[in-house]
Amino acid sequence: MILSDAPFFSKVSMGPSGGTAKWLVTEDNIKIRLGIWKSGTKGTVIIFPGRGEFIEKYGVAAELLEKRGYSVLAIDWRGQGLSDRLLKNRSIGHIKKYSDYQKDVMATIKAFHSLKLPEPLYLLSHSMGGCIAMRSLVNELPFKAAVFTSPMWGLSISPLAKLLSKIVAPLAKMGPLSTKVVPGGRTENYVLYTPFEKNVLTNSKNMYGRIKNQLNSYPELMLGSPTLGWMYETLKECERLAKIIAPPVPSLVLVGSNETIIDTLAIRKRISEWDIGKLVTVQNAKHELIMEVKKVRDQTVNLIGDFFEQQIT
Repeated sequence: MILSDAPFFSKVSMGPSGGTAKWLVTEDNIKIRLGIWKSGTKGTVIIFPGRGEFIEKYGVAAELLEKRGYSVLAIDWRGQGLSDRLLKNRSIGHIKKYSDYQKDVMATIKAFHSLKLPEPLYLLSHSMGGCIAMRSLVNELPFKAAVFTSPMWGLSISPLAKLLSKIVAPLAKMGPLSTKVVPGGRTENYVLYTPFEKNVLTNSKNMYGRIKNQLNSYPELMLGSPTLGWMYETLKECERLAKIIAPPVPSLVLVGSNETIIDTLAIRKRISEWDIGKLVTVQNAKHELIMEVKKVRDQTVNLIGDFFEQQIT
């Protein structure tokens, strides 16, 4: 259900003109925000952002996709951006169960039809959004093709940390610890306390500075570290998805050669079992392919655009 106009911070979105936002209400009565760029006619790309992200960050992607002829929608997931936060402490990221994200997806699909945006429908996901996207494809949602950038089908953590997570996270899930921040976590966003030289997101000082400016300009967009409950749900969903046969949807997976956040072995295993899934390693790139240096950014968007156009029949 579309409620009304929502705030959209166009001054920092780095996107094409005409971007707007709407409030949606999910089936469980959570209010989420949807970013809309609707000038394209080839089809519509729905963007599933990563953890802690917000629709203004994807203005860059929207502009590049619009130049290729697509309309674009981007979701503020529940618990982040301007969508309803799930805890009194709005600075930490939490989810009760991963299936709740699919309620955000369903509200977005309904909005796509209500807005009468052009078909076919394509999916572009990043990081945590890639985990949510895989579930959406398994659920047979009507996407003609999908692109995953740095998909979170597993977390890049040490064997000891993984073992401890399997022990501690389930215990935390059963009690009040589920809403406590992970050990070593912070209420600030990563880019606000990490110097560019030490960041694991991008090689682009300019793009890193733009993200920092977005958060400093509109601190209500900020999200810090996740809760133990989020960590538990994430690990369980990754385990569940790893056991499921790959969906019959043409898909392209893009991963930076210098990726350190997500588990690239989990990606390679999935691709090895996916007849219509293709993996491309983007050289000299970190986690945020669309927020990388211009050469990498252009290469990434060209790969995305070319792949979607190959699906036209």
